[in-house]
Amino acid sequence: MQGLRKLAPLVAFVALLPLSQSYANGDARADPAILPMDPHMANAPLDHPVDVVDYAIRAELDPAAHIVHGRETILWRNVSRAPVHELWLHLYLNAFKNEDSLFLSEPVGRFRGGGKVQTWGAIDVRKFQLLKSELSDGAREDLWPNAEKHRGPGDDETDVRIPLPREVAPGESITFFAEFDDKLPSIVERTGFDGSFHMVAQWFPKIAKIEPDGTFAHFPFHRLAE
Repeated sequence: MQGLRKLAPLVAFVALLPLSQSYANGDARADPAILPMDPHMANAPLDHPVDVVDYAIRAELDPAAHIVHGRETILWRNVSRAPVHELWLHLYLNAFKNEDSLFLSEPVGRFRGGGKVQTWGAIDVRKFQLLKSELSDGAREDLWPNAEKHRGPGDDETDVRIPLPREVAPGESITFFAEFDDKLPSIVERTGFDGSFHMVAQWFPKIAKIEPDGTFAHFPFHRLAE
């Protein structure tokens, strides 16, 4: 990404949607910070895999500071057979945050992109809000303060549990709004920067896959698997 302007949009990765669009459940009508969603998502058939989650993301890269500033609206649907009381979020950029990550505690071995991290990188989630579409005032509840951010030996921060304030029934959709900042590391594992070159991967909060029984296929970031 040579020659990017300061705070240049990451057009290679993100569809920049006009903020004037209406949001399917009405949450974005009075708040331009909430990115719009596909209005057909909420009523799509349960048996179609793309109906599990939909992301609308707006992000900007500061090439001098090597930071990505991002906002995303996530429309998630419980396609399992059971009610759920929590979500699992993958924050895989935190694999390069410090020496406590599972990624850095595993043997380096000989494979592409397995060099030492020269400059630390991480994803800083500043808010992860549940949008309450049932309320006319578009109220939000920030779930991030209660998130379980450190898991496993070494306090890895790539696999995060978020308790929900109420259960989500099978077939029900809920919507979240997140703001985050990515500090890119020196290039490692196909992610990071080298001078004015930026390789942006593992950069936005992603909900783990839900299984038919209502459990989540969640796991931290390993050296040999993503």
